[in-house]
Amino acid sequence: LTFGIKLWDSDDYNLASARLVLSLYALPLNRKELKDSEIGIEIFVSNREVGLTIGSRGKVELEPSIGIIKSATFTFLSLTWSSGYITLSYEGKTTSLFINEFKTKGNLLGYLK
Repeated sequence: LTFGIKLWDSDDYNLASARLVLSLYALPLNRKELKDSEIGIEIFVSNREVGLTIGSRGKVELEPSIGIIKSATFTFLSLTWSSGYITLSYEGKTTSLFINEFKTKGNLLGYLK
């Protein structure tokens, strides 16, 4: 899965963040409901840290990140998953922003093997 993110207001550079939710169902759930129901995962991206915040198999571990979300250009990211691991990286790069083990039971990624 490849997607692009962009900061629309450059005054918010330090506070910029984005969340990508992949879910088994298209339901209007807030973060707590998504976490409690265990039917999806959430990828968090900011100009300070990045990681899997909901759906992680273990403790949530955010990796440091600097300047991912920019106002001048889109930043394109690639999300891949296989064998219980999910990886986020810059599109076309082999170095990962994070690699994390995710829960495979009851969520969308667990059904795509």
